[in-house]
Amino acid sequence: MSEFPYLGLRPFQRDETNIFFGREALSSQLIKRLGNTHFVAVVGPSGYGKSSLVRAGLLAGLKRGASQGTPWWIAELCPSHRQFARLADALLADETALGQKYTDHFVESSQAPTFLQANLRRDPKSLDHILTDMPLPQNTKLVIVVDQFEELFRHCQQGETGEAAAFIELLLTSCEHANVYIVITIRSDCLSNCTSFAGLSEAINQGWFVIPQLTREQLQLVIEGPARVFGGEVQSALVTRLLDDIKDDPEPL
Repeated sequence: MSEFPYLGLRPFQRDETNIFFGREALSSQLIKRLGNTHFVAVVGPSGYGKSSLVRAGLLAGLKRGASQGTPWWIAELCPSHRQFARLADALLADETALGQKYTDHFVESSQAPTFLQANLRRDPKSLDHILTDMPLPQNTKLVIVVDQFEELFRHCQQGETGEAAAFIELLLTSCEHANVYIVITIRSDCLSNCTSFAGLSEAINQGWFVIPQLTREQLQLVIEGPARVFGGEVQSALVTRLLDDIKDDPEPL
């Protein structure tokens, strides 16, 4: 739960749903989209709130759904020049509960991340093999979130195309598992880069989720809602002024 009504420029986190307003319907649509496909690409311009929607909308919603009998293990990462290491760390994090099961196979637990990283890099079916040997608990699902997916393309420009291609192949192969889901966020101006990787454009076309620009009414909720949570109120004249100031701004958030 956020201790402040407004976060500034940083994205929302899963535990800050108390001040996440104006995107309730969009969050429900995204959860429904994930229920229909194992690969979802959340697409929108920079500054449209893709990361916030995934964390405070989708992931928080999945966690709430756990109380209804569908537990979700969540692995989050942002790609870098060490994307396999980032993924290994995310999968071994306490929250996935996979970490302890996997680590128990090693005499020295510190060896687990390095070994998993090597496996993920070597074999695109490695995660499927791991979940065959160590099945998820009954009804449990695993979602891997790759935020700012376009960062992969930046590293390709630095001569790491092979590494990026292997990572993408791993993601596309992993989501063929019955209980594994992949969610990426990607800037719309970077979509053309996807054509360089086998199967990626097809997966994005099937799991396309475009973030629309918020309406004036939704933006009003974004402004007024957090203040009310903290017992305050934004004067209507100020709300109108803010809405008028950002009405033509392509990045109002």
